[in-house]
Amino acid sequence: MTRQRIRWPAIVDRARQIVEGYEGGVTLRQVMYRLAAEGVLPHTPSMYRHLSSHLARARREDRFPDLIDTLREVHVPPAWPDAATFLRESVEWFGLGPAIAPEPRPGAGMPRCSWCSPSYVAAGGQ
Repeated sequence: MTRQRIRWPAIVDRARQIVEGYEGGVTLRQVMYRLAAEGVLPHTPSMYRHLSSHLARARREDRFPDLIDTLREVHVPPAWPDAATFLRESVEWFGLGPAIAPEPRPGAGMPRCSWCSPSYVAAGGQ
């Protein structure tokens, strides 16, 4: 490949054609290999980084389809339209479910020692 100026708008357009020609998504690496095989870009680490930068910018501007990334997971913090929705959904995070009063157990809430039991106190402490 002879050294010539890289025309990024044309490269981005060709990369879009490559991505749209696949079913099920394409990685950045696949796009780079195809462009290098076609002689459009030299196969170097710096060109890979430049391609990544240009395609990322085009994606942010909605001018390029999404690529797949099998190595990284994108973490998007959750968002809620209002506080009431947040409170309603956050209950589920802790497995609490709706607040329901538990069934009282026999003897629940009763003192465990004989000297402070209601029958002991009612009998005058004897």
